[in-house]
Amino acid sequence: MKQFLVIAFIALIFIGCASKSPTQNIQPTPYQVNFTTGINDDLNPVNDVKEISLDEDEIYIYVKWNLPLISRVQTTKIFDGENNLLESPEFKFTPTSTNWHTWTGHKIKKSDKAGIWKFQIFSDGKLAVEKTIKVTE
Repeated sequence: MKQFLVIAFIALIFIGCASKSPTQNIQPTPYQVNFTTGINDDLNPVNDVKEISLDEDEIYIYVKWNLPLISRVQTTKIFDGENNLLESPEFKFTPTSTNWHTWTGHKIKKSDKAGIWKFQIFSDGKLAVEKTIKVTE
């Protein structure tokens, strides 16, 4: 009976380890993060803003990554100057190159509050990027 339990335990460990890809646990590495007011036809930021006004139409956080070539789930949380969660879009993607870029945009509304806005990007549930920007009236 002891032998059976030991074999069953080893089998469970083996199955648990074998079902996961070794690259699954590798966290993505951002190597460029910037804010922009738009994305051009080449899928690049149109500018690099350090501060923005509520009079602008949109704000984007644009990130260039080093990624393993596996499927990812990315969630971006955007908070306004009063720490209200404005939105939290989530999407799945599989990069076709280890150098990859993503962006998340927010249409600025009259109800959004000025102040220091915070953007948090989670990759597979783990915080990968946190960046702030000053948003003025």
